[in-house]
Amino acid sequence: MSQAAEQKLELINSLRHAHSLKQFTLAYQSIVDLQTNQTIAAEALLRWQKSPTEYYEAANFIALLEETGLIVNIGQWVIEQACLQAALWRQHHQPTFRVSVNVSPLQLEHLDFVEQVINALNTANLPAEALILEITESALLRQPEQARTTLTRLKALGVSIAIDDFGTGLSSLSRLGTLPIDSVKIDTEFALHLNEASGQKLYNAIVQLVQALEINFIAEGIETQQQKDIMTRMGPGFGQGYLFSYPSSVEYFTQAFLTQKCLA
Repeated sequence: MSQAAEQKLELINSLRHAHSLKQFTLAYQSIVDLQTNQTIAAEALLRWQKSPTEYYEAANFIALLEETGLIVNIGQWVIEQACLQAALWRQHHQPTFRVSVNVSPLQLEHLDFVEQVINALNTANLPAEALILEITESALLRQPEQARTTLTRLKALGVSIAIDDFGTGLSSLSRLGTLPIDSVKIDTEFALHLNEASGQKLYNAIVQLVQALEINFIAEGIETQQQKDIMTRMGPGFGQGYLFSYPSSVEYFTQAFLTQKCLA
């Protein structure tokens, strides 16, 4: 236990210096229109290159960023960098391209969060409709009224709001009809059971629910052509997963997707 505590403290100290040492970077994964196969957006994903031989995905350290409060500043940096990159892609490749960024509950609760988003958009000269902010269901439960106010202000700017990992949280379904939500990202867990009749029925029920509320769906975790075909038959929607692309560097993403007429 003592050794584990020391390792955790060492990791926290390293994270505190990672930003100033410019060890953080962003990877991008395509979001695809299931009907046209066109890559219409990319999700920005935080990565930590601690050393030439130590590379961490966000899942390995995001909890520590949350615990220490570092996520507020790092999250702001992610939004700023993603907006700058999206502006370049829109200018040189696809004028309607969009970027999606995950938002921590702590960011959402920050009093200056909306202003931070506005500053990021203005600095990048990026229209608000080019930015998608992904919020988890659990984030809406912490301070629901403040979350509603913040999301309403962002929506008024033209920013799109997506609920991430939909179907695994604890929020009431009644909230879907009252919050300014543009899309839900159906959790990967549901895609794993699409080879079963019951799994397909459940997935279809979720899609019909969100479509009835005039909310778009983004199917996460698409890894096979069979999964994509099943989801495509459920109606207009979007997909994300290894079938289309793995998270990749800016350079690779630009070359592989945006320079090929955005076809996945």
